[in-house]
Amino acid sequence: VCVCVCVWCARARLFSFSPSEYKKCLEQLNQRSVDLVALKTTAAREIRAARGELALIHEELKKQREVNQKQLKQLSESKAEHVKALKGKDEEIKKLRTFLKLASSRIEIERRSVSSSC
Repeated sequence: VCVCVCVWCARARLFSFSPSEYKKCLEQLNQRSVDLVALKTTAAREIRAARGELALIHEELKKQREVNQKQLKQLSESKAEHVKALKGKDEEIKKLRTFLKLASSRIEIERRSVSSSC
């Protein structure tokens, strides 16, 4: 039995078949062809469905990304407002400390003047 794959040997094997063997081989090839076409059609359908799902997922991700960016912007604006408010509070605390020091020294001066006058 020849196992060579050259064209001449393949033709020789093909022509060495009996008509019934040739018909059986041809039917098998036709069935494989039909199976491959069916497989290709099914695969193409599944690929189209997967692409559709992928497009929907991309849209959802895009929407979610936009929502996240808006929330991030709001958070950064809120943070900036809080930082500004805290700086204002710090300034107010500094002013109150200065006022308290001045008031303490004024009270001490008044106390000394009262005690010296008595």
